[in-house]
Amino acid sequence: MLNLSKPTLSPCLPKKILEKNVTITDCSNLIQKIRPYMALTQERKQELISEFQKHETDTGSSELQVALLTERINQLSLHLRANPKDHSSRRGLLKLISQRKSLLSYIQKGSQERYQVTIARLGIRR
Repeated sequence: MLNLSKPTLSPCLPKKILEKNVTITDCSNLIQKIRPYMALTQERKQELISEFQKHETDTGSSELQVALLTERINQLSLHLRANPKDHSSRRGLLKLISQRKSLLSYIQKGSQERYQVTIARLGIRR
């Protein structure tokens, strides 16, 4: 059981982000600071799906997959700027970039116009 009367360091946060004498009660404030480094939330995923879906029941079109991958790539890039020695996350980032590149190539082969619209909406340089 956790003793909240005595200040202890929170085990839920990375050491780099923890400040001196952080208590468990401060944990929620610090989590808000590092929210961009965390995984894609369900709310954000639903926003992306509603923004990029082609029709009402679309949950997996190529453009939608590229949008979700781009969001994850952006979050992982922020994480790696704060943690440059995290090599396993770097490998995951490279896999996500490769998967996005493959999907973009598939879209480009199908329709150059769809490809241009997708990269313009996402702000991807390519």
